[in-house]
Amino acid sequence: MLKQFKRSLPPVVHEVLAAVGVLSRDLGYKAYLVGGIVRDIVIGYSNIDLDIVVDGDGVEVARAFAVRTGAVFKGPTRFGTSKVESKAFGTVDFATARTESYRRPGALPDTERSTVGKDLVRRDFTMNAMALSLDPSDYGELIDPYEGLKDIRRRSLRVLHNRSFLDDPTRILRGVRFAARYSFRFEPSTLRILTECLAAGCLKSISGKRAYTELRHICAGDQPARGLRMLERHGMLRGMHPALAVDSGRLGTLGRSIEVLEK
Repeated sequence: MLKQFKRSLPPVVHEVLAAVGVLSRDLGYKAYLVGGIVRDIVIGYSNIDLDIVVDGDGVEVARAFAVRTGAVFKGPTRFGTSKVESKAFGTVDFATARTESYRRPGALPDTERSTVGKDLVRRDFTMNAMALSLDPSDYGELIDPYEGLKDIRRRSLRVLHNRSFLDDPTRILRGVRFAARYSFRFEPSTLRILTECLAAGCLKSISGKRAYTELRHICAGDQPARGLRMLERHGMLRGMHPALAVDSGRLGTLGRSIEVLEK
């Protein structure tokens, strides 16, 4: 995995990540590269969105990194996330390892400082619950407590717990986006949980703004026609609002039009 990690990113990015790892260690913490970029390194998909989780104080690390590199510090947000921006290396997102709880389905989560292990379990799918250590002692070591690597090799989307879609129904729409982009499938138990959630009307709890954002991502993705067909096949569009339903004939025409434009 280390060789694949080193080959996947430009040298300047590794310089940034290694510097963050050293700085975090010097402050008594440990930093990890997390999320979509780790997934895409495994899959072989281009991605240089640098998301870093600190097992410690992410804001402190972000501020110190901005000072050390002469970059701009932005944040923190209500979730304790920060950004460091520089013309030299772009944007790096920092977060403190945290847990989440939900007061009601579809609500934004309440967060609490935690460890990287518990931070990973709050993710949507196992393939997004992996991390790469940035500490100089084990730089590039894969942290994969929920077997996301195996699921990627199986081309499977698997949630980390049974309440995943109820806690945050937008994960269903993100799942469609991932399935369309990577030609993955919801594995059987996840599909059962998804179907039960849809039958309970969970998508109606998503705000219009969040639904629009997720639908826009699907339509702007690499395989929009495939994503739209999945949304309609599972009744997800109608599950958000009756006006979003699309008959199969129109959906087929739209899909063929998109495919022609993509060529």
